[in-house]
Amino acid sequence: MLMTLLCVLNTYTHSMRNLSFRTAFLVSVGLWIITVASRFAYNGLVFGFDYGLFHPDGSLYAFKTLTLMGLSQQEAGVQVANWYAEHAYKLNSIEPASLFFDNNPQWVIYGTRLAYPIFSIPFVALIGMNGLLIVPALSYLILFIVVLLLGRHYGRINLSLAIVFAFSISTTVGRWMLINSTDSLLVALASMFTYLCVKKVDNKYWVSIALTIVVVGSLTRFSLFLWLGFAFVLFTKKEWLRASLVSFTAIICFVPTLFLDFQAAVLPNETESSLVIKTLKLPLSMAKMAFYDIAQLAVLDRVLLLTLSVGILLALKNFRTLSGRAFLATLFMLWCTAGLNGTPGVNFRYELPILSLLAWVIIDNFQFKPNSKYADTQT
Repeated sequence: MLMTLLCVLNTYTHSMRNLSFRTAFLVSVGLWIITVASRFAYNGLVFGFDYGLFHPDGSLYAFKTLTLMGLSQQEAGVQVANWYAEHAYKLNSIEPASLFFDNNPQWVIYGTRLAYPIFSIPFVALIGMNGLLIVPALSYLILFIVVLLLGRHYGRINLSLAIVFAFSISTTVGRWMLINSTDSLLVALASMFTYLCVKKVDNKYWVSIALTIVVVGSLTRFSLFLWLGFAFVLFTKKEWLRASLVSFTAIICFVPTLFLDFQAAVLPNETESSLVIKTLKLPLSMAKMAFYDIAQLAVLDRVLLLTLSVGILLALKNFRTLSGRAFLATLFMLWCTAGLNGTPGVNFRYELPILSLLAWVIIDNFQFKPNSKYADTQT
């Protein structure tokens, strides 16, 4: 069935003249506006899942943003509690004191995630708590733009626009990209890094841009495995210096976490297990998360499931291409991240940074000719 669909879409996209980048960009911006507006208009609980705009973990980011703006903990706690009482679904009753830095044990980990609260400050200052959704919305647009840039690079604008459309109607992508949390920002950063892997950039510019992305990503959320996945790809390209710098920077950014009591963040449902036992249970947790994620996509989001299946099929078939190796390596590392969290039922949330690489592997390899003249077959 997948191969039949690929044949039909391949014939269709080759029979059409490629749209100009400008036209595709305008269409993508239109899709982005419609998607964002739809999320604002229609959100809430769906089959018991939280498709709202303000999520439980977002309350901590909101609190952090307000305190960085100069509010006292009491003022920030009251403001977040009042806002969530009116606009949240899963967590709409918050005791303000429960958000205080000394009262909430989650600050051990969340206290290191400064990027999203800092970037949100000007928007919250301008429009209030809804400003927490501006960074996610802009990150969503960055994803679309990167997909189009990949399409332009490979001369496949029509195909890249089709992928943008798929991402715009995916309920999973829309759910996690437009909430007051760090998910969308990390997706945007991973998207920019993906384009850096494709575009030829002089080292003096590449290193500063790439390492800035890694540092900001590390201050967004735990993303060590994501950057190590990208570093592995650079190693396979024999770009030793770039790979070493990315690995070293990612590890250095992670080192401070080792001095925190982060055990509760690893397989948090295994409260009685030691860190050693949790490590041994990681493969089982990864398998469980993969099963739940795929099962939920099959029920809730067949668009993303089909797109992901096409990407995996193409990556396996074209493993020698850079995009194939990058996609599979990074997908595995993101599933390791999901396994570390070990909380089933989060609907592909921890694997979301794979979206730009999913677009890349499809745009690069979606054809039935022996080899693409654009394919990078470095080993």
